[in-house]
Amino acid sequence: MRFTVYVHWCLYTAALKKLKKQSVESKKYVLYFVSALLPFVIIGFVQMIYNYARFGSVFNFGIEYSLTINDFTNAEFHPHLMGIGFWNYLFALPSFSGEFPFITTTVETFNPNGYYFVANSTAIGLFVMALPMFSYFYSKKAYLASKNENKKFYALLIGIVCVLAPCIIIASAWESGYAARYKADFACEMLMGALTTAFIIYEGCKNEGVKQVLTKIFFLSLIIAFILNFAQIYSFTVNLGGFNHTALDKWFCVFERAFEFWR
Repeated sequence: MRFTVYVHWCLYTAALKKLKKQSVESKKYVLYFVSALLPFVIIGFVQMIYNYARFGSVFNFGIEYSLTINDFTNAEFHPHLMGIGFWNYLFALPSFSGEFPFITTTVETFNPNGYYFVANSTAIGLFVMALPMFSYFYSKKAYLASKNENKKFYALLIGIVCVLAPCIIIASAWESGYAARYKADFACEMLMGALTTAFIIYEGCKNEGVKQVLTKIFFLSLIIAFILNFAQIYSFTVNLGGFNHTALDKWFCVFERAFEFWR
């Protein structure tokens, strides 16, 4: 959690540098800083109260904060377990089934020497779920095509925030095993960097035919992302024992009415 906060403050620092270049009024600096800081202050204050009530210290934001029964303070580092996380979070492939939603996903543990916790059996890699992730392989081309005078700074920012930091988060998640919800800690940042790279390449392309192909690929990736995300969410929720199907029907009804309202 602390690492995620540091990552977001890297983005805020970059935005402040951009404001400085635009020579905006000083009060806009203050307003921007307060707007960025206030959510951290409020959430941090509530968490400090909780930490004091549970651990007796307002500054306990460490590994003891975990709500599991596993004693992470004495956990040992196992690189092969870390590799399992990288495969399942980034590269795991879906399989197909004759039953709705026609896509099944499984977590591959490769029979490790040691215990690896799996919270749910659904795993689709981010590179499969979000095709723009492959634009990272064209990072050098995007860098050369960029006309931004500060492209060295922004390339470093993308490298730290969108690549290095998410990889560190994935590597550190090996202690807790696999859970699809952990993607929320790094997927957004990785996709942000991938899309930035993809659109730099798109804008720098002068061949209209290639641009049309890229546009179709973007549209196709949207459809694939929707289908795979739906399949993963469906298999995680509906197939769980004791799931409240009545609540699910209500959510489907709300979803349907939203479309009917804007029709």
